[in-house]
Amino acid sequence: MDRLLIAMRDHLRASLVGIRDGDVYITPHLDLIPKGCRPPCVGVKDGGTARVELAGDMERVTRTVLAVVYVQHSKPEANLVGDKAGVRGVLSWARELRAALADEPLGLPGFFGVFCPAEAASETVGDDKEMLQRVVLTFNYENEEDRP
Repeated sequence: MDRLLIAMRDHLRASLVGIRDGDVYITPHLDLIPKGCRPPCVGVKDGGTARVELAGDMERVTRTVLAVVYVQHSKPEANLVGDKAGVRGVLSWARELRAALADEPLGLPGFFGVFCPAEAASETVGDDKEMLQRVVLTFNYENEEDRP
């Protein structure tokens, strides 16, 4: 999982135009944005691992990674769909994130299935000092491995 998170972070840093490299990060919690990050920003987090036993001392492993994209909360409608002034909404960023990772094995050997089965509804988070709009996307990475 650790190599997968690092590879995803690095791939997104290289792929997403308009987000500074330091604003794409690995996070221990979806609600945690590192000090110094500015929206739009993207956090990636481990989402768990599932295994299915196969014949021949093999197992199919599905590693889930969560990616959360945040935008600055400015105007309620623009937060979601952007505006004529060129502000991109969180739904546009989520679409770009999904496209950047679609069928992308991130240079890691053995991954044959990469899929985004879920995209949560956007939500407003924060407090009275700063509010952000976010979307959480779920990505599954599958491979087959020898059982330990």
